[in-house]
Amino acid sequence: MIVGAQSSGKSSIANWLNGTTEPLKKRQDAIYGSCTIDVPAQYLENVSMYRYILTLAQTAGCVLFLVHSQAQESLYPPNFAASFNCPVIGLVIGRQEHGTMSKALSFLEKAGVEETVVLDNLSSEDFAAFRKTLLKYLK
Repeated sequence: MIVGAQSSGKSSIANWLNGTTEPLKKRQDAIYGSCTIDVPAQYLENVSMYRYILTLAQTAGCVLFLVHSQAQESLYPPNFAASFNCPVIGLVIGRQEHGTMSKALSFLEKAGVEETVVLDNLSSEDFAAFRKTLLKYLK
């Protein structure tokens, strides 16, 4: 399951994991791919929608908390990762620039994420390392 703010890269990661390049249409409902659940950003932006995120996670093997490397604020509440019954992996997407990466990593740490992967240029090498991280949780 993929959770993140608007423009954090959820659709790009979902497409890659599902092996497709088709553009995903933005909806107000979760989008089920062949191996992903793409949670709308609105669910994370509205505290009353958290229960839907937790309900969707009941069928997930793991949850990805996405943060763009340039994010200036976090939508994740403190220790939100502890609310899930499956592993939560942090994923920071975007170029590393002075000071911005540490802020993104801090957002995930405060959300209770214990393991974080950084994909700075979306290269095939980065994706291979990310896939390896995911597979250890999905076995």
